[in-house]
Amino acid sequence: MQPAAKRQRRSDSLRPAYPRRRAVEACQTCRARKTKCDNVRPSCGFCTRIGTRCVFETTESDFSSFDPASLKILDRLNAVAADVQTLLARTTSNSSISNAAPVIEFPIKSPLRPISIAPSTASPEQGAAPPPPPLISVSPPSTTDTQNSDVVSETLNFPTEELHDEKILSWPIFELPFTITPLIENLLDAEADYSSEAEDYSVNQDPPTSELWSLVDSFLLNVHIKNPILDFQRLRKSAANIIQNGFKWDEESCLMLHVCALGAVSSPYSSLPNDDLTIDSSATSLGDSLEELERSKLYYREASKRLSIVRKFSLVQIQCYVLSGIYLMFTMRPLVAWRQFHLACVSCQIYFKRQNRDSDWTDVDRSLEQRLFWTAFKSECEIRSIIPTPPSGIIDFLYPSMFPSPPSVVYDESAENSEQHSPEEIHILKSSVSSSVERKSWFYYLTEIALRKIENRMISVLYSNSNETWLDLPFEHLTELVTEVETQLSLCHSNIVPEIKFVMDHIGYDDEVKDVLQARFWEIYKLTYRPLLYIAIHSAKPLDETQHAFITPRLDKMFHYMLNSCMHYRHRHHGTWFSIHCRFVDGALILAGVKSRKLPYDDPVRRNIERIIEVMRYWESESSDLKAVRTILEYIWTDVRMRLDMGGILV
Repeated sequence: MQPAAKRQRRSDSLRPAYPRRRAVEACQTCRARKTKCDNVRPSCGFCTRIGTRCVFETTESDFSSFDPASLKILDRLNAVAADVQTLLARTTSNSSISNAAPVIEFPIKSPLRPISIAPSTASPEQGAAPPPPPLISVSPPSTTDTQNSDVVSETLNFPTEELHDEKILSWPIFELPFTITPLIENLLDAEADYSSEAEDYSVNQDPPTSELWSLVDSFLLNVHIKNPILDFQRLRKSAANIIQNGFKWDEESCLMLHVCALGAVSSPYSSLPNDDLTIDSSATSLGDSLEELERSKLYYREASKRLSIVRKFSLVQIQCYVLSGIYLMFTMRPLVAWRQFHLACVSCQIYFKRQNRDSDWTDVDRSLEQRLFWTAFKSECEIRSIIPTPPSGIIDFLYPSMFPSPPSVVYDESAENSEQHSPEEIHILKSSVSSSVERKSWFYYLTEIALRKIENRMISVLYSNSNETWLDLPFEHLTELVTEVETQLSLCHSNIVPEIKFVMDHIGYDDEVKDVLQARFWEIYKLTYRPLLYIAIHSAKPLDETQHAFITPRLDKMFHYMLNSCMHYRHRHHGTWFSIHCRFVDGALILAGVKSRKLPYDDPVRRNIERIIEVMRYWESESSDLKAVRTILEYIWTDVRMRLDMGGILV
């Protein structure tokens, strides 16, 4: 920055010392996007931001058209790049000496940065059982965490508008004769109806403590295993204290009431094969779960009352916000859940800014804050991928840890013989948090974060512009991007530990963790292949031999995943609402494939569309937006069948 005296000179004295030249050409990426290129060499601003290789038609070493100022800047950048490479070499050398565990890097080209998988080298606390090693860790490009912030920012930023249901329905293939009501309007109407029927929060009714152990047990087995944001030892002590003294008006009781609400509304995972599950068209989710919902409301209502007394911007407050958001997703209220996750994200950022001044900060707090950050972050990403909500800013927050560290304490089976634990405490330790369950939970959590990173990077590249621009994207560039995502997903899957390993094409797991992880992989594959389907349907020119060879097997894979994704539709969980909207998108794209003759209209297709409609009908009593999308899907299906009955004239 220039001194103040220099900044006060006349405007003509501020003119550049060197004559500037206008950019005479754009790089290949900006030209394909039909956007202005800043012509910065060797990589323009847009290509640098998304991490892709910037290519100009002239050779990259030809700087004859550059003015002296630009050449000087390039010299400085080259010097900085050389320094970074030197630091990287030193880091690699040091890590090879101090870390005996090999790091397996994904051999991926830009713009998708590599993810690596490595065991943890952190030693457990003395006297505690060894913590499970992290499944996945990202190799930093520099020696310190803070120097890693540019990778975090690139990883976490992504647009969402092109992912929403309305964008799918705007595809020309559907030819809808009516205007689509935005999803958020349906959600606002649903919340208005809910608020008019809401309970009177002025009524005080302390929940019973007699079933607290069973509710904590249910929470740990059904909720905590996928969102490990609580410290088990603290939770155990709080439960014992509340059983003895009852619920009070303090933050300990507020947190425990949220735990009990989730324990009451959640249930063990059970499944039946798709063909063996008889659909009862008269059944509704509200009717089947009324008792559990009423029971959980009692705990959630009392927890909400106490939330105002929790210390502001503390770990406990962030935990309460996240648990509240998870509960609201269980009860199909995504818009209010977003508000709670939004508050958690904002509180996280404020907490991290004041963390260094905390005198009582511990290793447990460090682990908790990392898990809270990533849970709040991925929860906001999930909702924003479907609802056009404003971001909290957490996606731009330069948090230093690429992945959270594992809990410092897991269940030690020798504790069963310890006099320090009551019989109730030993019961909860043995039944819920054995070392194998804790390891399984942690491996799932880290894999989910890794998948979120891969998905966000893919979305940042493929969904940064409107769907129509896929037709203008150079096909060679698109194939490179798709292949990169496939490689990352394949290597990520191959490195999953045996406890949660699954076969990619197997249908119907009884293990919830395996089933949910498989669904996550399938969803990322389907998102990656969606541009290929759009091109196959809407391209003005027939696909050439190369395009056909690349697109056809991937569309077959995409349709296979879509036709086998509608499983376990009556199981209530954190992601139920997300899953139903994903099934709606599957149904719409399946019908787009039928209408464009990319997919035959046979019995598997018909049964799948029927099942998707019944799934939405089953849950729509709790979320009216599902009724709106069900009506649209039924219209598209009716239109396709009518065209088939008219002699197969589909388009």
